[in-house]
Amino acid sequence: MFRAIPDFGHINLISRNILTKYFSSIPPSQHNCDPNYVKKIISRRGVHLDRTPLKNADDESSARRKSNSSDESRCKKIICRKARTILVAIVGGGYTPMYTTLLLKQNPAIREIHVIDTNDSLASPVCDMRQIDTSATVKHYKMKHIIDGLRNVDIVALMDESDFSLGNKGPYNQFTSCFDYVKKNTECMVKACPDAIVAVFTRPVTATVPLISEVFKKSGIWDPNKIIGSAALESIRITSMMANHLNLSPSSVKVPIAGGVDSSTTVPLLSRIQPSYDFSIEDQCSFIHQFKAIDEKIHETEQKSPILSSSVAAAKFLSSLVNGLDGHAVAMENAYVRSDVLPFCPYMTSEVLFGPNGVKKNFGLPKISARDVALVEQAASMIGKITDTVGRFVSTGRVENKANE
Repeated sequence: MFRAIPDFGHINLISRNILTKYFSSIPPSQHNCDPNYVKKIISRRGVHLDRTPLKNADDESSARRKSNSSDESRCKKIICRKARTILVAIVGGGYTPMYTTLLLKQNPAIREIHVIDTNDSLASPVCDMRQIDTSATVKHYKMKHIIDGLRNVDIVALMDESDFSLGNKGPYNQFTSCFDYVKKNTECMVKACPDAIVAVFTRPVTATVPLISEVFKKSGIWDPNKIIGSAALESIRITSMMANHLNLSPSSVKVPIAGGVDSSTTVPLLSRIQPSYDFSIEDQCSFIHQFKAIDEKIHETEQKSPILSSSVAAAKFLSSLVNGLDGHAVAMENAYVRSDVLPFCPYMTSEVLFGPNGVKKNFGLPKISARDVALVEQAASMIGKITDTVGRFVSTGRVENKANE
């Protein structure tokens, strides 16, 4: 009895032609339409199953191209939608804001960077940076347009008015010279972006964080978790120093920091270094002395300012804040924030985890050696005095020299 050639409509054109030719070449009595039999032919002859019937080979390749392009397009849309969300404003002058912007422009999670130029000298570098083929766009704002530059941003990085140079200035003199600058810019933040996270880099951070907090308190919108002082420069300095001493990669070394964020109050917790290492008392004293003398050593050079290391530290710190806003788990830094670790010290540097609303978790002060405890207590006493001085300055407009230099 005659049997028609099977219908292979569920197989693509090339495979269908091969199977049709094969069944036409044998007597009908030998036709075997069992699915397993067809699969054997397909496997022997390299025929590919395709559930979507196509009219010709061109249609097949076209469909394949469309499918690939659709997948790529869908992935790109997802990536762009996830990455191009965050807007950062950098307020400051000199080279440090410029290099920080350049580094942040490589971060695909940042949509826009607003450079608010306190010295009106960064228009040319910003124009040059716009030519770099990364996703973040960079906009330049003169100081008189600061409100426009701050409007609707997610993160504000407040940097020094010009490149920091230690000179003969201690924390107290640094604070008195930057008070008006910090206060005016903070008032602009309150007006233009009251919900933004404020990352404070203006030295001395030990004093400027309480100052910014006081200005926000007076406005009635203070959120201590959103005013965050950067200890990133101090962190990379001590990490680099310890890595060189131990002959290890800096990425494998971790040194917690406590106290404040200036040479007189920062305390590297050497008893908590990872990997664990038992330093002698002499070694600890030597490392602490070297760490506190870094700014003075840089000041003796031709550059006089830690521009490059400050820029890298700021970019790392801001990238961690961006990760926190995006909900990433890798968003931990040493930061100077409002703290209740010690009852007489309202602010303290500690390891914190960032989240969508700034500080998500403060890990406080770990268990440390008796020597580290003594150093932290000494620093905490100075921080308390500095904070009291800032409060009096905001309320009366006068500064009394109560903070230790």
